[in-house]
Amino acid sequence: MMEDANADDDTRILFMDTILGENEKLRGGAVLTDIRTEPIEFRCTDTVSPNRLQRTLWGKRLRGHLTVEIIGKPLVESFKQPLSLVVVQKPEFLELRTTSDVPHVLATSDESNAPLPSFVGERVPLNLGNGNLLQIAAHRDFQDDAVVGAQMLERLSQYSDVLNPFERVLTALKIIEDQESKGQSATDGDGSRRSM
Repeated sequence: MMEDANADDDTRILFMDTILGENEKLRGGAVLTDIRTEPIEFRCTDTVSPNRLQRTLWGKRLRGHLTVEIIGKPLVESFKQPLSLVVVQKPEFLELRTTSDVPHVLATSDESNAPLPSFVGERVPLNLGNGNLLQIAAHRDFQDDAVVGAQMLERLSQYSDVLNPFERVLTALKIIEDQESKGQSATDGDGSRRSM
């Protein structure tokens, strides 16, 4: 049993999400946790506000471009500790997998049946017990990520609600937005852009 606990000590799971603020400004955030979802480090981006020309030139691909290139890559690269798994709720983030050696999975509630982009593989049901059902998916070129992700998320579910870290990321991003709208530094007293 002791061997199992030591293996858990090295597990680092990154939960990443974005919020859309006023004037269609996009901001990303990520929390790195241990297997019990205790926070190790939190990072966020500045807001990204595409101009009219960018919206025109990128068209429907703008959101994916911003999510991956402008928000996702810098966030993932900002974490110094090795990552075991990246968990996302927005399918665009799965495109990051093509630039990383770390498994990435999309985790959504069981009732989520929204259509997914073509680069996302099939959804796999994940029964976490106590009536908790999730659907997970991986990038279509990295289908083994779904197996690895399912194993880690099953272990994590013994300690916490698997989707709860996303709520924490979104709440933290809203706090930062509120502070900045009041003219306060987003890092005043909350460690939002540095290690916790």
